[in-house]
Amino acid sequence: MMKKIILYLLSLIICVSCFSGCFSKDNKGNDDGNVSLRFFINGGGTFEGKEKDSIWKKIEEKTGTTLKIYGANHDSDYYTVLNPKINTGDFPDLFFCVPNNMSGTYQDWADQKKGVLYNIDTLLQQKPGEYPYIERILKSEQYKNIMFDNAHTLIPEFASNNSWGIYYRSDWLIKVGYVNPDGTAKTPTTMDEFQEVLKLFTENDPDGNGQNDTWGISPYSEAVGWNPLYHAFGVKPDYDIYNGEVKHMFTTEEFKNFLTWAHKMYKDGYIYPQFNTNTTSQSRDHFVDGKVGVLITNAEQHVTWIMNPFEGKNGIGKVIFGVPPMGTETVGKKGCQGFSDWGAWWGGFSIPLVCKDPHAVLRVLNYLYSPEGNMLRTYGIEGVHYTVGENGEITLNVDARSEEPDNSFMMSADEKGRQKPLGNYRLGAAFGAMIDWSTFDTDGRIRVKTDSKMLDLQYYELIDEAISKNISVPSSLGNVTAWSSSIKNQTAKIEETAKSFINNAILGSKNLTDDWAQMLALCDVHGYKEVKASMLETVQNLGLGNV
Repeated sequence: MMKKIILYLLSLIICVSCFSGCFSKDNKGNDDGNVSLRFFINGGGTFEGKEKDSIWKKIEEKTGTTLKIYGANHDSDYYTVLNPKINTGDFPDLFFCVPNNMSGTYQDWADQKKGVLYNIDTLLQQKPGEYPYIERILKSEQYKNIMFDNAHTLIPEFASNNSWGIYYRSDWLIKVGYVNPDGTAKTPTTMDEFQEVLKLFTENDPDGNGQNDTWGISPYSEAVGWNPLYHAFGVKPDYDIYNGEVKHMFTTEEFKNFLTWAHKMYKDGYIYPQFNTNTTSQSRDHFVDGKVGVLITNAEQHVTWIMNPFEGKNGIGKVIFGVPPMGTETVGKKGCQGFSDWGAWWGGFSIPLVCKDPHAVLRVLNYLYSPEGNMLRTYGIEGVHYTVGENGEITLNVDARSEEPDNSFMMSADEKGRQKPLGNYRLGAAFGAMIDWSTFDTDGRIRVKTDSKMLDLQYYELIDEAISKNISVPSSLGNVTAWSSSIKNQTAKIEETAKSFINNAILGSKNLTDDWAQMLALCDVHGYKEVKASMLETVQNLGLGNV
């Protein structure tokens, strides 16, 4: 009997040794000692099976990793690809997602009792000082409250505070006489002036065809397309604090006042009649096709996508940007203006708990977010793909960029309209905007850099104009995610209830008295009072806002 026991223990030791050996080999990764990692990211399908370019290899060299990049485009199919991988255990080592687009699924994954995602704070504590840029981000006042189940499970992907703009037909402004003393087109700065321009573009035949077939503006059907206009009435983005109470913007008196104004503009005929059926593309098409003279939509890279077809139909030099119009004593709330600031992040990156080497993942992200990594993932290798002049100016080496595998860099038109690899390094852009650390030690704020020439050499001056006229309206709760999954599900129903009312109120099929009251009552049926109370408690616990 004793002999059998001894033989059993020996066999058990051999099995454990074999298992340990296999685990160590998996941790080690490749024969070169690099750790093999799989990253599932937005647009990752572009890189699956692709020949690695020299920048990709340099990132691996700097971080001691071998990176497999895969994924899908962030559209309706993204989560149908990602979710089964998480739910069935086919985990990548890192994945990108936008929690707000997941109907509570991410909150379930982030539940620390379920053991799906790493708490990044725990990993940072294991190696203090090893990942200084990740630590700066998660400890900053801006981003410390991007938490789920009281844990940092997501490292944000950075974006501009706001990349919106108001496009105006400058030739139309001149045609209707809305000009500066020197005869050049001017743009409205107040809501009174904006209202006047809508009227002129509708009634004064700005296209000169002798027909009554133009309107001021054709917003797309989503309420966000009105964002600089409702902010002129004192509305704040999403949820925020109003007189000591947390409210969603669509349920506030300020937003009700905006709807009253928008309905009047629609009734007066200044808004495209079927705006409520517009997609984003259709709204832009109405501007390009000469149906309207004002377009409110994204700027930055979107300037290229709008101006290419616009100039093809209408010629060059006929578009300018304006500031978000300011509320006055007669229209809006005096002194209020801006575009929505959604917190300067868009989704982020999480590490599943089954990742064999989470510190290798953090090493990659910390490097990509560092000043050196920022430059590499934006411009390429210094001295090869670009050089830096004495005054910090960047000069691209187009020939060297052209020698890399296809689509390594984003294509852009040069001064003569020829498509060349003049844009950002494509894989690096998948990890967010370039971070500007130059002022962090001064004020503790994290900002992003926008190199407009890298976005489009042909339209960079117009992009800069849009950026210079951008004024943002932040929410004091913009970077707070510490709501429970049940609250998140309730907020989705509340927002949908309020959203469904907006276009009907502008069209006039719903009134702003009894129908407005019924809409608020339906929000309460979906738990709005409980949501507001829970959010207020969270806000108080975090010490945020004037409550």
